[in-house]
Amino acid sequence: KFAGTNQKYEADIAWIGGHTAYNRDFMAGRIWADAFVVANVGSIDTVGIESSSKAANLLGFTANASFNYKYGMTVNDKITLEALYTSGDGNGVSDGTLNSVVTGNVYGSPVGIYSSHRALILFPDPQVVNRYYSVVQDISNMGLGVTAAFLNLYKDIIPNKLSGKVGFATALSNVKLDGGGAYMGTEVNVEFKYNLKVFLTLGVSAGYVALGDFFDAPSSTYLIQRPKDPWVFFTTLSWLMF
Repeated sequence: KFAGTNQKYEADIAWIGGHTAYNRDFMAGRIWADAFVVANVGSIDTVGIESSSKAANLLGFTANASFNYKYGMTVNDKITLEALYTSGDGNGVSDGTLNSVVTGNVYGSPVGIYSSHRALILFPDPQVVNRYYSVVQDISNMGLGVTAAFLNLYKDIIPNKLSGKVGFATALSNVKLDGGGAYMGTEVNVEFKYNLKVFLTLGVSAGYVALGDFFDAPSSTYLIQRPKDPWVFFTTLSWLMF
């Protein structure tokens, strides 16, 4: 939030980073490793009725790493471990530098969202169209930053036909809100996928999140009160062409 009544701004932002992967999709072995680091740099200027002025420099970054091990015959016989970190800023632009991550998903549109985690409600689930709700809506976490870890165990019950997954995810806010802690919550989830035809898959998914003390802070939600622990159960019918 900018000082004064004018909240209009212009920003010049550049995203700079790199991505590396080893043996992607298990093409030549049982280990697949993946990592990226991206920084956003630039400046933010206020515009409008009040005199235009440079509000802040922008310097934030995110880092992600994953390790995957295929223990069985198919690509669905695997264990995956992933970690995420995004920088946060508790002071906003008041100190002249904004250290949070800028993704472009300010309005919560399900466009270009972080989805490799395979959580269902702690982070956004890419399988949905009209249920785009999650505890951490975007990796910027309202500008507070987030540290998260994800563990998933997959198993092909019937090779290339029926598969299952058990997943765990947990997250910490890198900046605390007044009246709350850093711990955002932990999710446990389970999924089953059945291939009806080529590229046509029926799925059943369920998840539950035990919320942490981050939500003791009144400003953590629009309702200004601690929410109940969320859960979800849904089915999917996925086709490559739809």
